[in-house]
Amino acid sequence: MSFSQLVTFGCSLTFGMNLADNYPNNEFPSKFSWPANLAKLLDAPLENKALLGASNKEILYTLLNYNFKNDDIVFVLWSHHDRHCIITEDNVEPISISHKKTKRYRCFFKQLWNLYDRKIENYFYYNFAHLYLQEKNIKHVFLAHQKEYIDLTVEWNSVNFLNVFLNDFRHKYPLAKDNSHPGMEAHKIFAEDIYHKYNTNDFYIGDKNETSLF
Repeated sequence: MSFSQLVTFGCSLTFGMNLADNYPNNEFPSKFSWPANLAKLLDAPLENKALLGASNKEILYTLLNYNFKNDDIVFVLWSHHDRHCIITEDNVEPISISHKKTKRYRCFFKQLWNLYDRKIENYFYYNFAHLYLQEKNIKHVFLAHQKEYIDLTVEWNSVNFLNVFLNDFRHKYPLAKDNSHPGMEAHKIFAEDIYHKYNTNDFYIGDKNETSLF
């Protein structure tokens, strides 16, 4: 099947942070990122809408404000569940470990943070995005960085995640130039595994595999 374009959403792990072509300023998504590799495998143009440091709330907000084409295919690599943000009319203020010196960070993690609550809230984001794209008849695939981020069992969840996790590749290969993010080879192998799992309908829910596309 041919697609008008591949559209990807995520954080620095989708952006391809600190790889050979965008280090150290990260002014543009890397041509070595997993989306760039996946676009080649799908033989489709790429629109990489990943944002550095994005929370899943911001990823959802970016997705909802994107103007999709009918034949797009969307892949979302959801971010860390302990990130948050405040959205105003003209700005998005992140709340995460990278901004721990801010008053909002200290307040959030001291007064409001709870692990189960964070996971449940992120499941809201996953399901909202899924239902939104489904209503628009946009083919979409959701990915998680690691299994621990999608380990809840809730009856109302209607989201499947592809059975491949970037964290499984992150430290098997040389890291990016910051010695923290996944390196070029990890991005390439991850994209190849995404392509294989997508074509074989290999999805993951908890500890069991499903065999149906959205």
